[in-house]
Amino acid sequence: MRKRWLLACGAALMALPAMAADQPASADEVDQDLLEFLGSVDTQTDDGSWFDFLRSTDIGKLATEKIKLTAPQEKK
Repeated sequence: MRKRWLLACGAALMALPAMAADQPASADEVDQDLLEFLGSVDTQTDDGSWFDFLRSTDIGKLATEKIKLTAPQEKK
């Protein structure tokens, strides 16, 4: 009897995330400006400068380098 109760509780807990999931947005609710922006991101031509930067930068050194934070200067 106890095993059946635990099995029933486990099954109910496994089903909770599916029941609580939000419904997907319909096509009418999609932000058209956002879609246009996201579609334009990958269409930009790559001049290779990013790869040149990565080749000339020691990423390991940057990852272990400690950054010294300074307080912003007040304007007078």
